[in-house]
Amino acid sequence: MDVNLLLVKKDGSFKTIPMPSRVTVLGRRRDCDLRIPIDSVSRRHCQLHNNGSAISIRDLDSTNGTIVNGHAVTESSINPGDKISLGNLNLIMQIDGKPEKLEINDSHDDVSDEMFAEFTDIEPDEELTEN
Repeated sequence: MDVNLLLVKKDGSFKTIPMPSRVTVLGRRRDCDLRIPIDSVSRRHCQLHNNGSAISIRDLDSTNGTIVNGHAVTESSINPGDKISLGNLNLIMQIDGKPEKLEINDSHDDVSDEMFAEFTDIEPDEELTEN
């Protein structure tokens, strides 16, 4: 199962962010699997889980909540094309290449060009991984 999050700008351009592992934590902290450096995103905001046949999302007691298709969720299954909102950031779930086309209204105005260019998987600092 090929799983990606799509970060879409209002001009229609987008960045594909591969889900780096079966369990992926999204948040502001440096030790998150996908670090999102936006103040409205909690340190450890949510967790995506890929069990090989389905994707689920779980809120990690975030301040602003995890929103899927406009509804606050504690835990939920995720389907291709679902819109995931974390604070001021909107992402689109892409599973096995679906959806193939994106609507510009899936974008978010608060994504700066700099953040768009730098949004990527961030490895934990070496000091955080020492025994």
